[in-house]
Amino acid sequence: VIAAINRQLSHYASHIGQIVLLGKMIKGDRWITLSIPKGESEMFNKEKFNS
Repeated sequence: VIAAINRQLSHYASHIGQIVLLGKMIKGDRWITLSIPKGESEMFNKEKFNS
C-alpha cells in the first residue's frame, strides 16, 4: 500500500510539472514564480529572518 501511495504522489508531481510548464509557455515573461525567484534567496532570507 505504501508503495502505491508513493507511486501515485510522484505521478501527481509529474502532472503539476506539466501544468507549470504550460503556464510558463503561455505567460512567457509575464510568468510570476510560485516560490522564491532565482537569485533572490539572500534578499528573501534577510527580509524574513533579520527583522
